[in-house]
Amino acid sequence: MSTTKAGRFGRTDLDLHRDDRGWVVNPFDDVPAGARATNCHIISIEPGRVRGRHVHPGRDEHFIALAGDITVCDLETGFETVISGSEPVLLVVPRGVPHSFENRGDSVAVAICFSAVIADPTLQDTIRIC
Repeated sequence: MSTTKAGRFGRTDLDLHRDDRGWVVNPFDDVPAGARATNCHIISIEPGRVRGRHVHPGRDEHFIALAGDITVCDLETGFETVISGSEPVLLVVPRGVPHSFENRGDSVAVAICFSAVIADPTLQDTIRIC
């Protein structure tokens, strides 16, 4: 597995187990030592729609596309990167980076999202950006 930078995001190739049936991956294999996965949820994004437009001051957020292509946008810098369910990678948005998820395709996109640090309880978890 290799990790690279994609703007302010971290991008890690996953250890996919692929055969003629599809692929399998354990999304929590790359959780840093001493951390645990929290706030795990699955999102769907309809074609032409945007989710997110928020920031997490006290925690990072990890994403793996399960279906479709999702454009992940850094709302401060304008940087964009695409994650795809056909070639899954782990994308990490660091705490404090405002971001959104956009489906520019023509079918529903799906991703699993989680954090891999213990959230700072003194900070607001999610701040929406209009």
